[in-house]
Amino acid sequence: MRATVYRNLDALSSIAGLALPYEAGLVGLVVVLGIAWLPIAPTIALAGALYLAIRLGNRGHHPGYLQDLLPHLLRRAAGGGRFSAGARARRSPAFPFAPRFTRDVPGAS
Repeated sequence: MRATVYRNLDALSSIAGLALPYEAGLVGLVVVLGIAWLPIAPTIALAGALYLAIRLGNRGHHPGYLQDLLPHLLRRAAGGGRFSAGARARRSPAFPFAPRFTRDVPGAS
């Protein structure tokens, strides 16, 4: 159902084609820090190169792809490449004072 009250869910929040807050914020941060530490010409070149890299990196992906990619990579790094709870539980020791059920992860003990 497409009611008028839900129209805002379909709207994209973007600045110059960069999704807010990650992509546009990253370019803005580079501009602010670049102005503080570099002359203006290299700062503009660096921000332009970053903008181009983000736009080309998003090409062919859904809107806000990098917003989904960053948490995914952080979860993968924190979980050691294991996403499911069963896969992460394999490295934990088995509780020896309870019976094993068939739904337990094989090889967990």
